[in-house]
Amino acid sequence: MFSGTFTTAGLNLEMEDRSLHIRNEGKVRKFVDQVEHVTFSGRHARERGQDVTAVTERCVLRLGTDGWIVTEIAPGVDFDRDVQARCGFRLHRSSDMRSMDPSLFAPEPINLKLQPAT
Repeated sequence: MFSGTFTTAGLNLEMEDRSLHIRNEGKVRKFVDQVEHVTFSGRHARERGQDVTAVTERCVLRLGTDGWIVTEIAPGVDFDRDVQARCGFRLHRSSDMRSMDPSLFAPEPINLKLQPAT
């Protein structure tokens, strides 16, 4: 599981009306097709049968056999403009891509409770 923003360096976000608004896009992309140094190999993770998920402010992605699949998208975010256009490679849309829970983008606490381990 990876967690972080989709871009960085100047990213300015607002949560309003239970949706995400990107006021200023970050100048640096985090999802790129080439890197200088590999610290994690998606190919090796797939070979080992590991589930790989990335959670960002604008979408949730799962690493599939053919690449990254967007499984959820934040309310107010446009897939083509705010996700695919900010990614250095082709993403796939899940056939059942859904909206992230709008309560995640509300000012009120969401009152999550940790369940005891079983």
